[in-house]
Amino acid sequence: MQTGGSELVVLELTEVARREGHRVSVFSTAGDLCPRLHTSGAAHLHWPVGKKSLQTLKLIRQLSAWLTENPADIVHAHSRLPAWIAWKAIQSMPVAQRPHFITTVHGHYSVSRYSAIMTRGEKVIAVSNSIALYIQENYPGIVADKITIIPPGVDQQHFDRQHPLSLAWQAKFEQQFPAIGKRQLLMLPGRITRLKGHKSFVRLLAGLLARGEDVHGLIVGPMSAGKQHYLDEISELALDLGIAEQLDYAGNRQDMADLMARADLVLNLSIKAEAFGRTVNEALSVGTPVVAWDRGGVSQLLGELFPQGQVEPGNEVALLETCQQLLQQHPAIKPNHDYSLEATNKATLDLYAGLCQ
Repeated sequence: MQTGGSELVVLELTEVARREGHRVSVFSTAGDLCPRLHTSGAAHLHWPVGKKSLQTLKLIRQLSAWLTENPADIVHAHSRLPAWIAWKAIQSMPVAQRPHFITTVHGHYSVSRYSAIMTRGEKVIAVSNSIALYIQENYPGIVADKITIIPPGVDQQHFDRQHPLSLAWQAKFEQQFPAIGKRQLLMLPGRITRLKGHKSFVRLLAGLLARGEDVHGLIVGPMSAGKQHYLDEISELALDLGIAEQLDYAGNRQDMADLMARADLVLNLSIKAEAFGRTVNEALSVGTPVVAWDRGGVSQLLGELFPQGQVEPGNEVALLETCQQLLQQHPAIKPNHDYSLEATNKATLDLYAGLCQ
């Protein structure tokens, strides 16, 4: 339960299911989302369901025994190895005792027999139109009406268009990042990994500064063990381009709504198509323009809510032009009603209820 797209979906769904009086058990290793999970009242079983080891296969029998002692209506798998464990456990049970099995495809998984487990749910949730198309193109045996598109929503009471920045928050922010001052702020949220396109962000920042724009860059996101060398590469690039003083790294933060409300532009520059793009949805919800490569689930979001932010994938010249234009124009953002957390959770619980009738 570390911070991440699929993990947040699980946490948020658990919270609403508990509020509606359902019994919920989450099988995962520990992580920084655990305090919220425990507050929800859900049971948390610390099973290494995602550990790629032959020892993990022992969990199949354990889960089968657990489900026999704790009958469930729904087993919902959110990644591949846990899905295999759950499916095998359910198949080993008497037919009359088997819970319904649902999967959510959160990403463009490699096409293989191993990944195909994510299509074996009685219902398969796709987190975007692009993921639904990906499933149908790569697993042609799946029946189309088995797939339900349910995008991950944003808590719009938290990521609010009128999100206020308290004086206390602003003072603390200015103390933490004094170099930002009143400059226009560009923010790139996402974990520290090459997939997130940080070097394109650094080159963009350098290009804007060279054109006389008074901007500052902020990279926000967790860094796992072994990624320090990559963060060092980003810092070295900024130094080589002469913009080291105009770039900060904020680490993992719990005040994302505040940061996005403070930003003048939020970027999504992943070098591969993202399944959905939670940070894009969050930024647009608080009314901050987003610029991103036009592909995957991000393309769906921007196409509907902010098409001005769509840029040809990998075209850094067009990226620079688009960002400069938006910084000068400060465009309004279309209200975001279709990608709310409320809509996501209702659609998922309705899917559960339909299977249990």
